[in-house]
Amino acid sequence: MASMKKRIKPLEPPQNYSIEELKSRLQMLESKGFLPIFGQNRNSAIGESLEIYLGLKINSSRTADWGDYELKTTSIGSNRKISLFNVRWEFQNDYTALNLVKQYGKKHHSKHLDLPVIRLDWSIVHSILPIDELYINLPVNDGSLTLNYAERQIALVERADVQNWFINKFKNLVIVEVKKEKVDEVDGFLIQNAFLYRDTSFENLIAHIHTQEIRMAFKLMLIQPGTPNEKFNNRGSGFRASQRVMSKLYSYKEKLL
Repeated sequence: MASMKKRIKPLEPPQNYSIEELKSRLQMLESKGFLPIFGQNRNSAIGESLEIYLGLKINSSRTADWGDYELKTTSIGSNRKISLFNVRWEFQNDYTALNLVKQYGKKHHSKHLDLPVIRLDWSIVHSILPIDELYINLPVNDGSLTLNYAERQIALVERADVQNWFINKFKNLVIVEVKKEKVDEVDGFLIQNAFLYRDTSFENLIAHIHTQEIRMAFKLMLIQPGTPNEKFNNRGSGFRASQRVMSKLYSYKEKLL
């Protein structure tokens, strides 16, 4: 492996957000070979670094990254799920995210923090019938998305909000496949492939939620519970799916690289 002489500069901010411009920029970055990541090597580092190299600003907007095109990055050989969008729950009957983790979370000792925690880190599936665990329900034709436990409704989100979040962000999708590399003890990646997906619908999303191929991830943690130093860490909840399932949401596919 050749040594890394200097960091590659990000491209200038784009003047237009056409798919042709995105393809051109991806080809340019692919030709550079090894691309060091920016910041710490955490789960989102490669995706965020690719956006920086493309000339974009990092954001958590509910709109697509590149005009009408949402960008997602996957590492070849990784089973890590793709994040669709986070959900803003409206809690019911005096429930809150805090008492949710207290009631349904599990106690353990965090090796990373070296502290006792209560953690709720669940992959929640859709169910029509009540089950004795957290589950979601999103009716086919009408009705809100609900979070439930057995026959108790814990929280809900208006159906129109879920639909708008999905269509505004995932009308079109570009998935960039990368290979993780390390050069001179620097973590980075090489762009391998890129695929464009078009033509989706909210009904397609619902169908794959019902088959449980798309699940709701919940990540809540209470650090040092029951002490004066108790701290609540809400990493949110949102839909997650594999690259294979994401591709099934669209009727059109084109290889860009």
